[in-house]
Amino acid sequence: MKEELLSRKEFKQQVFKRDKGKCIFCSEEAIDAHHIIDRSLFKDGGYYLSNGVSVCSKHHWDCEKGIFSPEGIRKAAKIEKIVLPPGFDYNKRYDKFGKEF
Repeated sequence: MKEELLSRKEFKQQVFKRDKGKCIFCSEEAIDAHHIIDRSLFKDGGYYLSNGVSVCSKHHWDCEKGIFSPEGIRKAAKIEKIVLPPGFDYNKRYDKFGKEF
């Protein structure tokens, strides 16, 4: 079953609600809803609840730099559903920017 596509506003609201407004890594106040897989890889923007996590500014930057893998981010947030852009193989591993590793 395909996950519901959210608006940008709904994405942030629902991600923050799920994560109780706290960074999934350190429990500081979250400042952003980070896309686990970059939204530019999705034709529809990738605003899916399972593609987002709440993060503080420090950990947002760490996620953007690739310090945390998508798998590590999902594990920290206890997200079981993987959302990938069309054409990606669910049997392969990708970094935030869609590079296979």
